[in-house]
Amino acid sequence: MVVVPLFEVVQQPRLRGPPAERLLRHRAGRRLVERQEAAEEAEFFGGHGRHRQPGAAADHLGDVADPHAFVAAGAVIAPDASIGPFALVEEGARVGPRTIVYAHVTIARGAQVGEDCVIHAHVSIRERAQLGNRVVVQDGAVIGSDGFGFARGADGAHVKIPQVGGVVLEDDVEIGANTTVDRPAIGETRIRAGAKIDNLVQ
Repeated sequence: MVVVPLFEVVQQPRLRGPPAERLLRHRAGRRLVERQEAAEEAEFFGGHGRHRQPGAAADHLGDVADPHAFVAAGAVIAPDASIGPFALVEEGARVGPRTIVYAHVTIARGAQVGEDCVIHAHVSIRERAQLGNRVVVQDGAVIGSDGFGFARGADGAHVKIPQVGGVVLEDDVEIGANTTVDRPAIGETRIRAGAKIDNLVQ
């Protein structure tokens, strides 16, 4: 009987040499990748007038923002907050004390994030959204996206109704991963204090 393996285990090559040498080589490779990623991000955002060059942190930020974060000059970041790599904080946005903003988060123009919040990776906090204190937003959630509002025109086509309302998350709210909290056409969408919303909720 011939046994045909369903899969083959391929062992990845390992770095050789003393542990210290292997660690230095690993770190050098990681820095090269980070520089390449930073160059690609800078090229992508180039000309938009809303970023700083990696490694050129604004004086008032100090060590608050990762060197690869993009923070507008008009953004207000608390001195004990933390802004992760490739996060984008636009003009007029505010990030409160002890708040942690992880990688690839967008905090749009005029948005406000309170104290002791945790904003996980790839979250988008849209224009003028307001988050209270101790708010947790899990990965990939969108706060303040357009609500689904359309009217039928005289020719039968759907015409988008501008969604210009606000979004407010009160204190101690938690939003699950890939959940969306939409803004309305008028008024506001308000999530009351202490509310917990599961993943994948609209």
